[in-house]
Amino acid sequence: MSSQQAQRTTAGAKSQSFSWSDPEQIAANQRRVITEEQRAMIKAQLEIWPSGCLVTFSVLTAIPVFPLVGWLGHYEILLFYILPLELALLLFIGSYRKRASLLRAVDQGMIEQEQGEVVWQKGKYVARTPTRRQLITLKKGQQLPPPGPYHFYYLAEKAVLLSAKPIKNYTNMLPHPGLLSASGLPGHEQARIGLQEALGHALNFSRNDLACNRRRELSEEQRKRLYKKLLWKSIVYLVSMPIGVVICVWAMVLQGNRQSGIDPIAVCLFILGLLITIAALYYLTQGANTRYQEIREAEFKILEGPVHQRKEGGGSTDNPSAYYYEIDSTSIFVTERAYKALVPKLRYRLYYLPRMKELMSIEPLEPPMR
Repeated sequence: MSSQQAQRTTAGAKSQSFSWSDPEQIAANQRRVITEEQRAMIKAQLEIWPSGCLVTFSVLTAIPVFPLVGWLGHYEILLFYILPLELALLLFIGSYRKRASLLRAVDQGMIEQEQGEVVWQKGKYVARTPTRRQLITLKKGQQLPPPGPYHFYYLAEKAVLLSAKPIKNYTNMLPHPGLLSASGLPGHEQARIGLQEALGHALNFSRNDLACNRRRELSEEQRKRLYKKLLWKSIVYLVSMPIGVVICVWAMVLQGNRQSGIDPIAVCLFILGLLITIAALYYLTQGANTRYQEIREAEFKILEGPVHQRKEGGGSTDNPSAYYYEIDSTSIFVTERAYKALVPKLRYRLYYLPRMKELMSIEPLEPPMR
């Protein structure tokens, strides 16, 4: 298995690590009880690593601090030393009380059921109800079920989501104003629309943009944005060409000042300057023109099929993450928001400009599996 396939498999395994629509969990929540798996997740809310870090810091510094305090005779320094221990105790008590509160709510049967939906808001998927109450997950960063309407089961204490039963038709749904249910469409179509809106927000294209792309046209907004990008890139290459010439001239001056032999630094500089000049000249005479033609003629490459996600890099400053959509043999660079908005392995239609390397819009051809 290749590394790319392994990353996709790992991502898929993580997303499926907790099944929100497990019939056993839904049946238990309907009886106002929880399963052992859900109880284990609640018990795991006791976060000891912040307290542990502070205690470890205090223990490691105790060896040099205590002899130093005794030697100086300033025992008030110990007051500053015990502050991390006090903070560690407060953090532990706060985490313990949070977990105890959730377990107490479970034992008292404080499990509520309410119709709602998973939608895209402020760069992420959220679970919301008609009262605009946003439900939270037990684990930080835990992936929500795919977009669409659901019957949510959650703890009244802290509004913690426990399970979500998909609504697949319209007969068992209340048409709440402000939700997709007000559209009168069946649940699976609401899910597809919710996914389409999420992708539109994440990739910065509108319904009008998508309608134009379906006709193999670019909207005015898309065209302006692409021309602006092309102009700025052309300016960069236009500025880099004289820089390359200057580097070449500098290299020749260095070589001319050498009395005998070949100056390796001058050779390296000359090659570098030559490459910069050739690259800039090629882009300004050929590359920019072909890209301009692509924008003017809206020369889309329309791709259809299952789309997978791929992530490269470790997410650190030294090794930043890069995100891609993969369809057939084509990899398309996208933002982190777009990466998170996609429900993978569904069939999509993508409108892509290969020379500009711009994904103009995307539409799901089927509703997400829920």
